[in-house]
Amino acid sequence: MIGQNKGVLNEKALIKSLDNKTLSELNENLKKFVKFLFPNCKDNDRIKCEKQGENAKGDIQVIVKKITKRVSVKIGKGLSIHEENFYTFKREFLDIHNCPLEVEKTLERFIVKLGLDYKKKITLKEENDVQEFLLKNRQELLERFIKNGRKKTSAEYIYYGNCNEGEWMEIDEVITKFSSSKCKGFFKIGGISLQAYCRKCKTKSKEQSERLQAKIGSDTLKKLSKKVISYEECND
Repeated sequence: MIGQNKGVLNEKALIKSLDNKTLSELNENLKKFVKFLFPNCKDNDRIKCEKQGENAKGDIQVIVKKITKRVSVKIGKGLSIHEENFYTFKREFLDIHNCPLEVEKTLERFIVKLGLDYKKKITLKEENDVQEFLLKNRQELLERFIKNGRKKTSAEYIYYGNCNEGEWMEIDEVITKFSSSKCKGFFKIGGISLQAYCRKCKTKSKEQSERLQAKIGSDTLKKLSKKVISYEECND
């Protein structure tokens, strides 16, 4: 939960540092970021920055001269890049992509029903069948988890970092890099692992027990940044 709180604080800090500022008023890191988003932005151009709506994949939107860029913001390590209810995922993705019934049942057990000893309760055939389905639908899964989310209010860029230090990339480039990456998760989608939400938590609500999450592995994180960037107070 601490990571989530730091993520929220980080988004608020970025918005505060960017909103209603001219390019010349920004620190060097944010100045480079805005110039990446808007190559023709001038020193006296005023920037607007605001929080995106709920369920939007872009956490913030940056606006210059009525042109809007939607940005997914991440910080720290062990990054969860997507969470949603398993049964929503089943209805909106598995059913649409003709997921075999046995694969669906294995995924339901993995996310909703099994505890920490899931590796002992999923057979090698079940594991291979699920992995085959994930591989077959890797591109669409990565687009849902990284770019589009459920509401298809897509992110265009990813910003990894805080106000003072960051790395950024176009979201389609992120998907390409993650697609060709590897991770150590039990069920893998390129460099992303599919997991149950907080499997180690001793108590979870019914909603939390039905939630899946997609997480970036440590090796995959290096595709965004050579080092882990943590939250820190802004130096304006």
